[in-house]
Amino acid sequence: GYQIPDTPSLNIPKTLFFSDWAEFWYESHRNKVQASTFAGYQFTLKLLVARFGAIEVTNITPSEISEYLLSLVSAGNSKSKIDKCRAMLIQIFDLLVEKRMIKANPAHSANKVKYIRTEDSPATFTEEEVSILFRELPDDKIGHGIRILLGGGLRVQELLALTPQDISTDGSTIKVRQAVKTVGGKAVVESLENTYALREIPVPLVCHSSALFLRKNASGKYVFCQKDKVHSVGTFRHWYENAIEDISYVRPLPPHCCQHTYAALLESKGVAKGQIAHLLGH
Repeated sequence: GYQIPDTPSLNIPKTLFFSDWAEFWYESHRNKVQASTFAGYQFTLKLLVARFGAIEVTNITPSEISEYLLSLVSAGNSKSKIDKCRAMLIQIFDLLVEKRMIKANPAHSANKVKYIRTEDSPATFTEEEVSILFRELPDDKIGHGIRILLGGGLRVQELLALTPQDISTDGSTIKVRQAVKTVGGKAVVESLENTYALREIPVPLVCHSSALFLRKNASGKYVFCQKDKVHSVGTFRHWYENAIEDISYVRPLPPHCCQHTYAALLESKGVAKGQIAHLLGH
C-alpha cells in the first residue's frame, strides 16, 4: 500500500489510486475500532474499491460520488448499506484532507441521496401467537431464551452474551452489556460500542421464571455456552426454528421478529416511542 510522506504535501504521486489509499485507511483503523467492526468494514470497502479503485484520488468528484450513491438506491440497496458507503467515503477522504494531500473532501460536497423506504414494516407475532408461544415453548434453555426475546426485547446477539450475573437474583431485570459477534468466522463476545445500547431492562412478571431459569442453568461463564465458548447466532437460529416449527397456529417468523414484536406490543399499550427506543438500546 501507499506510504504517507513524512512531509505533508499537496503534490500527490499520480499512482495514488483510490484502491491504494483505501487500503492504507483501512489498516490505519485496525486498532481504533473493535475487531468485529474492523472485519465488517471489508464488505463496504470492497464495494467502494470496485467503483473508485482505479481512479486517482484527486480526480474523484462530488458528482461522481452522488451518482454512485444514487445507483445504490436504484439497485434497491438498503438504507443502512448506502449510509455505510457514504460514511466510509467521508472518512477515507477526511484522512487525505488531514494529511494535506487534497484541499477539500468531495464526499462532503456530494448531494445526499433521498432514500425511499419501499419494504413493508417488519413482521411481528400477534398477541395471540405470543400467548401460544409462552404456553407451548419447551421448558428448557432455548424455550426460556425465546420467551426473554419476546418479553425483554433483547437481540439474539445480546441474549447469547448474557452471564448469570447480568440477571437479577429475583429475575426482575436484565443488564445488557455485551453482544456476540462474528470475527474470522468465530463467535466472540465484545462490549457494546454505543453507550445507549448499555441498559438495564425490566423483565415483565410473566418472564421472571424464564430469567431465573437461565440464571440457574447457565453452563459456564455465559448463559448460552459450552465450556465457556459462546454459541453463534446461526446455532441459536437453528435451535429457535426447531423450537417453534411444531407449535400450531404460530407463524415461523425469524428470531429478530421477536424484538419487533416486543416494540409493537409496548406501542399498543401506549408506551412512548422514546421509552421504547431506550429499552431497545436505540
